[in-house]
Amino acid sequence: MSIKQHNASYVAEEDRVVLRITTTDDNEYRLLLTRTMVKDLLGLVRHVQLAQAVRQHPAPLGAEIAEFKQQVQLNNTRFAEFEPASRLPLGDQPLMVRKAGIHSEGGSHVLELNLPGKLLKLPLTDELTTQIGVVLHTIASHAQWDLPTGGVQAGVEEAASSPALFTGTTTHKLLH
Repeated sequence: MSIKQHNASYVAEEDRVVLRITTTDDNEYRLLLTRTMVKDLLGLVRHVQLAQAVRQHPAPLGAEIAEFKQQVQLNNTRFAEFEPASRLPLGDQPLMVRKAGIHSEGGSHVLELNLPGKLLKLPLTDELTTQIGVVLHTIASHAQWDLPTGGVQAGVEEAASSPALFTGTTTHKLLH
């Protein structure tokens, strides 16, 4: 199973986001996100983007490259009509996401969402991770939640010092 399409809509009456995800095996998952959960997911996406860039480039340059890629994706995303799936394994009402995480191994990622009584695991590619970040950023702006928009640069100091995520990287000074 892999993600085919995702869609987010803001429900003003509840101050929540409904995230709908369809998969290639024709399942649709309907999830309810709070402002805090959207903020946390955006932070996770930025962390994954930064980790990938820093693995490929020295920390300061990697952060700038990750920021540039994120901006390009924000500017070039084209939103298409959402196509619902025929099966709803979690039911037709969205379930509240209580906790989320993205686990990375060997260039692939898994989005883990803790729901009431369930754990939903969805595989992600780097591109899909970025796309989810764009959708969540767009819907948070629409909701006027005033979430930090610092992009991947916001977590550079924290991420660059995280030994678990950035083992083997070194920082080089850039000369201009």
